[in-house]
Amino acid sequence: MDSRDEPAVDRAAPARPKLSAIQKAWELFDSSGLLAATEELMRISHEDVELRSYLARAAARPGDADEVIRGREEIMAFFRTTTEAGVSIKARARSFDVEGDSIVVRGSARVVRPDGSFAEAKLRWAYRFRDGLIDEISWQPRAGD
Repeated sequence: MDSRDEPAVDRAAPARPKLSAIQKAWELFDSSGLLAATEELMRISHEDVELRSYLARAAARPGDADEVIRGREEIMAFFRTTTEAGVSIKARARSFDVEGDSIVVRGSARVVRPDGSFAEAKLRWAYRFRDGLIDEISWQPRAGD
């Protein structure tokens, strides 16, 4: 390679998701809680980011076929309302992986309801990126892990 040669760069290739940004949000979740982590995620998300989750399904309005919460403001409002209602969510990340245009986090969560009852599950969170910002957040159970 001669000094005039530049490394081949595929400018059409999508930007890689930002692993460190997702890890930072999880560190905030651990140290400062759900709302702080969600605020950090919304800071690095598109305005029209979509959230698909168990909680979103439970909160979906009748007739909302896709059970998605859309937009940074709606997502923050959803988690504020959930927290104000007395629901506590503790989660632990076990691994962070880049899969295509997404960061996938595998871990577990414990949701404690205001009456003291709780649910625990192994989960898989996916943060899909578009143009360097989060476009979609989803989570689902990890069967068989």
